[in-house]
Amino acid sequence: MDFSLQIVKQALLNEANQGFHKNYACSPLSVATMLSMLTAGTDEHGLKDFLSSLGCKSTDELNSKSLELMNVASSKGSWKPGDPLLSVANGCWVDQRYSLKPFFKETLQSIYKVESKAMDFENKGDEVVDEVNSWVKNETKGLIQGILDSSEDLDMLKVILANALYFKGTWNPIFDVSNTLIKTFIYSMEKKSKLPSCTRGMDGNYMDPLRVSRFSGCLIKMSKINGDSQLSYFRIPKFKFSCRFQVSQVMQELGLKEPSIMLCSPHGQEFPASASINHKAVIEVNETGTEAAAVTELDCGCCLDAPPPVPFVADHPFVFMIMEDKSRIPLFVGAVANPLLG
Repeated sequence: MDFSLQIVKQALLNEANQGFHKNYACSPLSVATMLSMLTAGTDEHGLKDFLSSLGCKSTDELNSKSLELMNVASSKGSWKPGDPLLSVANGCWVDQRYSLKPFFKETLQSIYKVESKAMDFENKGDEVVDEVNSWVKNETKGLIQGILDSSEDLDMLKVILANALYFKGTWNPIFDVSNTLIKTFIYSMEKKSKLPSCTRGMDGNYMDPLRVSRFSGCLIKMSKINGDSQLSYFRIPKFKFSCRFQVSQVMQELGLKEPSIMLCSPHGQEFPASASINHKAVIEVNETGTEAAAVTELDCGCCLDAPPPVPFVADHPFVFMIMEDKSRIPLFVGAVANPLLG
């Protein structure tokens, strides 16, 4: 997870350097899963670099950590009605003229529970686009409609590898809609807007206003608050937005070479094919709870006295996080510069 968090940090820094004119969200867990899958399919030289970046000494160690990630990202077995829903899925579509290396194909099946599907990229591109986008829409419960715009996106592509992550949790208790107030959100010294904000008084019973079962929400306001302070009340704007960025570009900024996957030609010859990794995330927060989804897509082509209670009012740009408590793995992180931006 450490390297995926470095990617998130660098992407956030890139946005900050450009003035933070848009909101940002991504799933470090989804990115980490994709990087792990990619590592299993890269060449020997790339394998060494990726294992080092991911903090692993061998593919066995990587596979063990990947299984842990997959277990964290699954609610199956322990889920009960009313519990937060967290699901993960992986998909792989291969141009029928090519094939994956046997080790890579086996790893995808055994660790990531994905069957690679051979399709006619060359002559039936529209069918490929429809299938991939339908898979994305289904696995993200409609939050993300797709990742391919048209069959033209398939030009030069040989493999599409994707990870989809979906989360939905209901506040306990939910915010009272009657307490949703139109309040000022201050983007900067020059810019501010009025927008609906969820509000809750803190009477001591709810020390963590953003806890949902084994998941926690974390907000970091862009101003100083004593970390030991209790909250007198809590207010956060309602928001929904999407964000997309190129993971592979950020990886290169961090010193990692362009990723690639080893494929087999129709004649059985192995060759490296360059890969581009893209990430898209959508998140919505309202009085009921939080719903979020992310898709990472790889296109392969060529004890002191407590201070008095203080309010937490998110009326300035802020950073947020959704985290699984036991493993401390961040599912989603992001920054809200302007809640009105979609």
